[in-house]
Amino acid sequence: MAFQLLHDAGFQIYSQTIGVRPGDLEDLRPCLERVVPIIQQASVDFNNDPARANAIIVDAVEKYQDFWVYPPDLADFSVQAQRDFGLIGDGPDSTAGNMVPERIAKVLDDMRAAGMDIDPGLTADQLFTNEFIDESIGHGF
Repeated sequence: MAFQLLHDAGFQIYSQTIGVRPGDLEDLRPCLERVVPIIQQASVDFNNDPARANAIIVDAVEKYQDFWVYPPDLADFSVQAQRDFGLIGDGPDSTAGNMVPERIAKVLDDMRAAGMDIDPGLTADQLFTNEFIDESIGHGF
């Protein structure tokens, strides 16, 4: 069986981003200044040693006894697949979590070309900011 990642096919979105409504940005600014570096560091820490986080996730799934199953071997497989396929890492400047404007602009262009109803005046710089990113936090690869 063969497969291709959407990213490798040219649809290079950023997954698992956090967001706020533009009208809430100023009120949430103090929180974002503190939480964004915590999220960055958590990503780095998870990649360096996922055992504790995976154990918590596996335990929670077992306790909820919902439709979802997530055994330890699947958690381990997930981490390895994320590493093998380059799904974890830094941006081009060795910083975890920051975004590249040209990449977001291309996604917008691709979505418009696919016929999606996107405001023609919407630009990449209206959709993201790197201002809360701590540039000293990175995976190192």
